[in-house]
Amino acid sequence: MIKRHDFNTEWWGDEAGIVTDPAFFTQPSSQIRTALDRFSWVEFFHPVSKLPARHILANAGFFYTDTQIRFRLDLAHIQPNSCAAALKLEIASASPFSIEDDELKLFPFERFYALPNATESKVNQRYVLWANNLIQQNPATCYRFLQDRKVQGWFLSHPEPPAIGLTLAMLSQNAAISGFDLYSRALAEYAKQGFRLGMASFSVRNTPVHNIYANLRARFLEPREYWMWIRDPNARTRPGQ
Repeated sequence: MIKRHDFNTEWWGDEAGIVTDPAFFTQPSSQIRTALDRFSWVEFFHPVSKLPARHILANAGFFYTDTQIRFRLDLAHIQPNSCAAALKLEIASASPFSIEDDELKLFPFERFYALPNATESKVNQRYVLWANNLIQQNPATCYRFLQDRKVQGWFLSHPEPPAIGLTLAMLSQNAAISGFDLYSRALAEYAKQGFRLGMASFSVRNTPVHNIYANLRARFLEPREYWMWIRDPNARTRPGQ
């Protein structure tokens, strides 16, 4: 019902966990606390309609951090404008690339800022680690776009049959194009690869991305709420630890 989150642990540099079953919160409070104390912080997310009563989550020491809006999108109808269509496309399987920390714009709509000492640089490092993992694992669906030989951004996805998971879209630090141009061109390219349905989610606070997908006629699905528990650094260590 709770386990180590390997990716977050690698990024954060300390043990991070994730609650995988809401039944976790039905246990006695002492068992919940013992399980949580193995980690520096823990996340839990679930569809809103099936979420445990919020006071139960709060009583376990969790607090609300975000709502992620899920969607699906028909890729066949997307037609990029002339600016987007003129971008040079590089696919990692044919033209390998990676991403460096200082190439990305900052991410203002990010729940991980709730963590202690989660600076903008630290949060960007999470995206870079995530992005480079995606590029290594799914090079045929990881795109980089250039204009006048300058990198404008990336769209990184993974096949999720029968759809494609639209995992991570990012503009570069010095991008001269709009997010809409990046998204529409990438989605049109996925359609050329034979994908007909895209699926993903984004933070409810990320109004620019919400507007992009609304303009692309996405169909929005039930959202998920995200909650987090952070170990109190001032808590006394239990006997025997």
